[in-house]
Amino acid sequence: MALAQLKLSHATFYTLTLSELAELIEAKKQEQVEEYKRLAQLAVWITAPHLKKPLSVDKLVKFENEQKRVTKEEKEKELKALEDELG
Repeated sequence: MALAQLKLSHATFYTLTLSELAELIEAKKQEQVEEYKRLAQLAVWITAPHLKKPLSVDKLVKFENEQKRVTKEEKEKELKALEDELG
C-alpha cells in the first residue's frame, strides 16, 4: 500500500518512521472514507426522486469505525440463539 496508493518514492518511504507511515496510511484511509461518502451522497440525490422513502448515506454505507462493536458475551448469546433455532 505504501508506495502505490500513497504515491511515495522508494527514497521517501525508507526515510519515514513507523509513526509517520502510520499517519500517512490513516490519512489515506480517511480520504477514501470521505470519497465514499461523497459518492453515497450522489447516489442518494440521484435515487431520491424515484423512491417513496429516500435513502440516506448512513443506510447505504457503514464504515469500520462506525460499525457497532459487539462484546464477546453478545456474540456468544447470538450464536447460541442461532444454534438453537437451526437445531
